[in-house]
Amino acid sequence: MPIIGERITKISAKRGKLERKMEITSNVDLTAVSLKTLGVAAEAKKGLAFSFDFKTTYGKDGGEVGVTGELFFIDKEDKMKEIEAAWKKDKKFDKNIRLSVMNRILELCYMQAIIMVDQVNLPAPMQFPKFVLGNKK
Repeated sequence: MPIIGERITKISAKRGKLERKMEITSNVDLTAVSLKTLGVAAEAKKGLAFSFDFKTTYGKDGGEVGVTGELFFIDKEDKMKEIEAAWKKDKKFDKNIRLSVMNRILELCYMQAIIMVDQVNLPAPMQFPKFVLGNKK
């Protein structure tokens, strides 16, 4: 089940009025799953495109960052048709594939969001790990 790439189609960032202790929330939504012809190593292959919208909001009026795009996936044709049909039926599909797809989308979007928030002077959309002093055991 290789994820073979992604394409970002829209990035936006807007700064509003920041408040102390505002809640920062991030959400990713799959908006479509469809079979497409993809260019893979100079040849056309059938694959799935998972369309997504990612949004981080900063409190009520603090601002927002958005990323829209597609993630591309290739598998056996019958498996891809099964995933597409399950999506069209009830917006669900194989949980292991969904987990891989959603994790890659989060990675991609957080990387883009971190760049964008720096440009508009918003806090990072996630907590970064930090070194702390402690007792050596």
